[in-house]
Amino acid sequence: MINKTLIQIILFIFVLLAGGAYYYSFNKGSIDNKIAGKEDAKIKVKENVSNLIENIFYTSTDSAGNKFEIKSLTGEMNIDNPDIVYMTDVEAIIYLVNSTPIKIKSKYAKYNKKDYETNFKENILISYIDKEIQSENLDLSFENNLATIYNKIVYNDNNTILYADIIEIDLITKNSRVFMHNDLKKIKVSTKN
Repeated sequence: MINKTLIQIILFIFVLLAGGAYYYSFNKGSIDNKIAGKEDAKIKVKENVSNLIENIFYTSTDSAGNKFEIKSLTGEMNIDNPDIVYMTDVEAIIYLVNSTPIKIKSKYAKYNKKDYETNFKENILISYIDKEIQSENLDLSFENNLATIYNKIVYNDNNTILYADIIEIDLITKNSRVFMHNDLKKIKVSTKN
C-alpha cells in the first residue's frame, strides 16, 4: 500500500515537472518569437537603408525620338513597388524632337521606372528658352503627353510675369492652358516695362 502511494506521488511529481517543463518551453518559445520579431523589425530597417541609392540617372526614349533624362543625388526604392523611386535634389531634361530642351529642377520627385510618370515636388524651376516657371508641383504624364504644373505658379519671360494656380502643357503640340482652382479668382499678369 505504501509502495502504491509512493508510486502515485512520484507519478504526480513527474506530471507536474513535465507540465512545468512544457509550460516553460512554450513560454520561452513565445519570448524567442517576440525577440525574433524584434530582430525581424531591425532587419527590415536595414533593408530600408539598403534601398538608398546615390547619384541616380535614368533615361528613356519614345518611338518618336523624344528623350527624357532624370537624375538625383539620392533616392530610395519603394519596397512594395520596386518600379517607384523617391528622389531628392532632382534635375531632369525633356528633349522633344525639333524643340529646345526643357530643364526641370526640384527638391523631390517620385519616378516610375516602368511608365516614366514623374511627380516633382517642392521648389520647382522649369526653364525653356528664355522662360522660367516656378511652382511647388509638376506632374509629367508621358502616356498622355501632358505636363501639369500647379501650386504657387510664377511664370517669367523677358516681358511678362504671370501668377496662376494651374498650367497644363501638351508636350507634343506645346499648347497650354492656364487657369485658377476657383473660377472667381483671376490670373494675374503684369509686364516688366
